[in-house]
Amino acid sequence: MYHNGEKRDIAENILKKERADISWIVGGLGVMIQKVVEAVEYKTGSEGIEAINNALFSLGKEIGKRIKEEYNLDDSTEDMALVMMAHELRWGLKAYIAEMGSKRSVLRIEYCPFASKFGGPFSSPDDCLIWRNYALGLAHGVNEKIKFGEAKKKITKGDNFCEYIFELDE
Repeated sequence: MYHNGEKRDIAENILKKERADISWIVGGLGVMIQKVVEAVEYKTGSEGIEAINNALFSLGKEIGKRIKEEYNLDDSTEDMALVMMAHELRWGLKAYIAEMGSKRSVLRIEYCPFASKFGGPFSSPDDCLIWRNYALGLAHGVNEKIKFGEAKKKITKGDNFCEYIFELDE
């Protein structure tokens, strides 16, 4: 039997450990998101998934525009890659820019705490749809002419990293 002080110490130690481990937090969030998406798909079918994807695209675009204005970014893929990398790091991913240029940039993700959570409605046969719609919104918030295709390498498909290529469609 614990005394109140001992229980509080245990709770504080758990919180310290969990706060230090962002991957645990993000992974837990990933499970919650996955369950919400599954429930929406079960109740509403593809219309619900489309609504989620549209909402995430709109959110990404809004954030991309705000960041572009706040940091006085230009329309380059270089600035888009910087915005994307900042967001990847924010969510506990390990990412770096493998190639940087004004018309073409490449972002590599070496670790993703969500990778094991993607599946079912979270994935198309070739990509992580929930992330992709948000990311496409970010790209369009910086410049609507920035395009990125399906990743050729994907952690979710057994590769050592994901690789996304951003190109300026002129």
